[in-house]
Amino acid sequence: MPGRTLKDTYMAKSMSDLNKLVEISKQKLGNNPKLLIKTSDTMLKGAEESDMLGDEEKAYVLFMRFFHIITAVKKMPEYRKQKEFYDKLIGQKNVMKCLDKAETLSKSLKNRYDFSEAQEIAKKLSSLEESASEEKKSDEHSDVEAEIRSDEDTKKSLSKESTPEPEAAPPTQPQGQITPVQLFSLLNETDEQMAIMDVRPTAEYEESHIRHRTCISVPAEIVSPGTTVTVIEKALPEDSKSLWQRRGHLNHIVLVDWSSTLDKVTIGTTLRTLKDALFKYDSTVIIRSEPVILEGGYDQWLYHYPQLTTNPHIKHSSVPTISSAPSLDFDYPDDINVDDILNPKKTENSPDLSNSLLQFSQGMTDQSEAIKQLPQVNGDMGRMMPRIDRSTKPKPGTNQNAPQNRPITTSVTSKESSDLYPSMSSLASPSRSLNGSERSNAVPESSKITADDSVSLESKSNSALSKYSEELEKEKAELEHIRQQKAEELASFQKEKERIAKERESRIEKLKHEENQILNMEQMKAVQAKDLADLLRKKKKLEEDIRKETTAGLREEERKYQEEEARKVELARVQQEEEDKQQRMEAVMRLRQERKKKEAGQDAVSSAHHQANQIEEENQQKLREASERAEKLRQENERKKLAEQRDKEAREKATEEARRRDQERKEREAQAQIDARKRQQEEQQRQKEERNVLERAKQEKEREEKERKIQEEKSRADMALRLAQDKMKRLNDKPQVRTIPSPNLPEGWEKQRDNKTGRYFYVDHRNSRTQWEPPMIFQPELRKDTGIQDPLRTPQREVYKTKLKDESEQGRSGGLKRSFSSPDISKLMEDDGHIKPNLPSVDRTKKPSQRVEPRPQPASTRPRNLNPTYGNVGSALTGLRNLGNTCYMNSIIQCLNNCAPLVQYFLTDRYLYDINRDTGPDSSGYQVVDEFVVIVKALWSGQYRNITPRDFKYIVGKYQPMFAGYDQQDSQEFLTFVMDGLNEGLNKVKVKPKLPDSDSDKLPDIQAAELAWRRHCLIYQSIIVDLFQGMLRSTLMCLTCRHRSVTFEVFMYLSLPIPSGSRCSLQDCLQEFVKAEKMTGSSRWKCPNCRVERDAEKKIDIWKLPPLLIIALNRFVWEGMWRQKINSFVDFPVNDLSLDKFVRGPSNNSHYQLYGVSNHYGTMDGGHYTAYCKNAVSKKWNKFDDHEVFEMSSSEVKTSAGFVLFYTTVNFTAPTYRQPF
Repeated sequence: MPGRTLKDTYMAKSMSDLNKLVEISKQKLGNNPKLLIKTSDTMLKGAEESDMLGDEEKAYVLFMRFFHIITAVKKMPEYRKQKEFYDKLIGQKNVMKCLDKAETLSKSLKNRYDFSEAQEIAKKLSSLEESASEEKKSDEHSDVEAEIRSDEDTKKSLSKESTPEPEAAPPTQPQGQITPVQLFSLLNETDEQMAIMDVRPTAEYEESHIRHRTCISVPAEIVSPGTTVTVIEKALPEDSKSLWQRRGHLNHIVLVDWSSTLDKVTIGTTLRTLKDALFKYDSTVIIRSEPVILEGGYDQWLYHYPQLTTNPHIKHSSVPTISSAPSLDFDYPDDINVDDILNPKKTENSPDLSNSLLQFSQGMTDQSEAIKQLPQVNGDMGRMMPRIDRSTKPKPGTNQNAPQNRPITTSVTSKESSDLYPSMSSLASPSRSLNGSERSNAVPESSKITADDSVSLESKSNSALSKYSEELEKEKAELEHIRQQKAEELASFQKEKERIAKERESRIEKLKHEENQILNMEQMKAVQAKDLADLLRKKKKLEEDIRKETTAGLREEERKYQEEEARKVELARVQQEEEDKQQRMEAVMRLRQERKKKEAGQDAVSSAHHQANQIEEENQQKLREASERAEKLRQENERKKLAEQRDKEAREKATEEARRRDQERKEREAQAQIDARKRQQEEQQRQKEERNVLERAKQEKEREEKERKIQEEKSRADMALRLAQDKMKRLNDKPQVRTIPSPNLPEGWEKQRDNKTGRYFYVDHRNSRTQWEPPMIFQPELRKDTGIQDPLRTPQREVYKTKLKDESEQGRSGGLKRSFSSPDISKLMEDDGHIKPNLPSVDRTKKPSQRVEPRPQPASTRPRNLNPTYGNVGSALTGLRNLGNTCYMNSIIQCLNNCAPLVQYFLTDRYLYDINRDTGPDSSGYQVVDEFVVIVKALWSGQYRNITPRDFKYIVGKYQPMFAGYDQQDSQEFLTFVMDGLNEGLNKVKVKPKLPDSDSDKLPDIQAAELAWRRHCLIYQSIIVDLFQGMLRSTLMCLTCRHRSVTFEVFMYLSLPIPSGSRCSLQDCLQEFVKAEKMTGSSRWKCPNCRVERDAEKKIDIWKLPPLLIIALNRFVWEGMWRQKINSFVDFPVNDLSLDKFVRGPSNNSHYQLYGVSNHYGTMDGGHYTAYCKNAVSKKWNKFDDHEVFEMSSSEVKTSAGFVLFYTTVNFTAPTYRQPF
């Protein structure tokens, strides 16, 4: 499109990678063609919009997905049944437009990908050329340095008679470190996620560091030996924490200090400590790759890329400066006058001295760059040269161990400097130097030289010159030998250099060859894609031709059929005319015969009859001929029609066979790819699970051993305390307790009377417990205003009266007392058995049957792994640890734990009378109840700051594999499973009856609802039913005959849709929930009155609300093939929720108070669950974020993260938690 700006590529690097994003799995497609066509329209609009905006990658993906969805729709059986209908919905022009656009975008994207790849290759080649030029310069520099080696090391090598070792090949880059050049290339790659951690002190980091967004400061002062990532993170600078916390998502982590290399990073150093803390000992975050060390540290980075630093002029004080210039600090002996030697008086004994000195000077020029700079020999300059005493020169080989006065300082190491730059002090006496004042004295002034001195010098030097000339000849020969050796070394080095250059050229050629191969492969892929598009177009054209031929054939058949019908009509008309004509002829003949009989007699009649017969025969002959022609024409038409039908079937069969083979091939390829990815994922998951299992087994074993020891000690202490308490109680209460027999008590219970108060109490000998209430007397009603039974079955309270201390007994005896002076005769007779007491008469025939009371069924004792953190906190203020994405479970547990009636039911062990353990050991119900009770009692004990619900998660995951792993799950699904498990485990109906089907359409709604509730209670009777379950009325009405069908359904919680918009109220969600819905198309209702599928209207109403109402907001919805989250703010009331206008059943108390909220933060890809709960003891709101618990205000409860709401019509009171006596 002219004038548009193309966006940079960001989704892929090649067409093959981009085509992988086009693929859509069959599971996501589904089986609803109308929904898929609607989704494809949305994709087509998005593709056109992206194309207009210049986003070619997104447009190409959406166009291809549109084509794949339409192809999948055409393979569905619904499409074959209503082909014309779906073709109109799809639009053939859209498909052709999609293919043309996709082909155009494919060519454009391929060119752009090729250009990007060429740029990357060019960058790599340029970096190779730069490195080659740098190596070439370093080689030339090394050649120059090799030519100026000193004489002392040369003599050492000659004395050892060793040949020079060949230059070693450059070492390969060791693992664990990265060069500045490699780091620079990584920084230029935009898709690389990495971090550069600079461990230099904070002041030096702020003064200068690598100028890049991934560079952070981790000062060495916070990285002490043996530290952990938690300690480091707490002391990190604020600017470094964000990237530090994302270290688990980074591909590379580079550690930097001033000048360390991999061999210097040993145990105890800062870099090694930080590396081990990140890679080995971090149990919270697992990084993707091992951290690497920047080779040479920040010094090398400053040397290579000073422009990529914040301050390139910084100097590291701890690194000594190294001079690259060679030192010329060598000494001259001062025994003889050099002026006389360089300008001698020619005598007979020294005719060739000047030539010898010139040759010596020339030899020294070839060997030393420093001597090369000496001035030419002449009279003026000779006066400034020092005097040399050659008589004190050591013999060859005797100065190997002589100390050097001052070593040469270069940019290489000391060993290399001794090889490349030997000291020149071997030419002079080792005990003499030109340092300080001695050097100034070594050069005499010309004013001090006299004629006598010159004569004396001549006489002294004549004898020494011959000796010096011989030594100079020997030195010349030695130096010539050394020069030859160096020339040979230089030649070998040059050969090695040429070999390296050839290898480098071969590598470059190989890279270019690989680049050409990649380009050829991309071209082949483009050709294949083009061929595929051509085949698709040809296939479409062939299908269009077949359709046209089929249409033409049908038209031809219609025309022939009409012609045949016309011929049949014409034939019938001809036959009718012949019959009419024959009838007229017969009438004429009869008239003629009658007339001829009258006129001519019998002969005329016979002739007329003969003539009429001839005419009749002619007409019949014509009729037979017409019938034969019609029959032949009909047979010919049938033969043509049969031949055309066979040709059409053959073409359709060939087309279908080709399509089937192509589809099978594609399916096999797709299945192979899916299987390969699946196997790879399964292998990775299996390895990960094995590691996790081993680690968890080790940790659990240690925790179990520790817990076992603690539990044993605690059990022994509790047992000793209980025995002591029981013993003291028996000693204190024995004289005051009287046992009262009671046959109505359960087994193991005993009724006793307290003489001090006159009250009766009950003793459970099995559990060594006592209580004031009888064990089986229950209060029938929970509240008088509602008809809900009390699920807690609170023991009935009795009123006891006791006598006051100063109360007299005159009221009963009238103030008179029996005198004890005479014996009580009636008492004596009763004791002797003379007087028999009057016994009441009892009719045993009317004795009621013995009542069978339910017995508690306690769970089998086994150790629980709560792993608590001890601390005194309030009731229900204990947190739950996150076991790995288990915040959804913690949020729901905390909301249910703050439901006071349910908690009271568990804390008082009333559930033991209802728990259903008769369903077998594999039943999930009672096991979920047992583990949930353990969690509730621990949360209400107030002894722990937090606990670990590992056993509860294990039981839930055992019977619902969805929750067995450690992936993020939906808290609503978890709530459904837990509530169903509690309902099954606490169900009083041990054997569920089989109920017959009931027809309640003819009953009034009130009677039908009561009948449905009674049928439900015949199957389920539990505290969950009493507290949490309500009833809905579902009405279906046929839009044709207006027939209505009403059913009543029990619900555990209301799942409300959220209207579109950024803000709405809970009343809006309820209004959307009860809104009527049209059922058309594939969801039409088969009306029992019409007995065919009809369009219908469905409406759901709330009939009955429970005491405790749970409302779930549908924040996760399907939009086409993708599931999205609705983040709209839903305004829900906290103090007074009135649902009167939504309830259609008998009026009851429908005003609710909020006591819990489960929140979800984040998106579909990842998020976090928390809980807001109102404490029944303190009446304050608290925030539960896994193991952390905070107090909060009621104004903070309403947020856009509200997911599941918990309401109550009951005023919660603090539950009691009875400890055993």
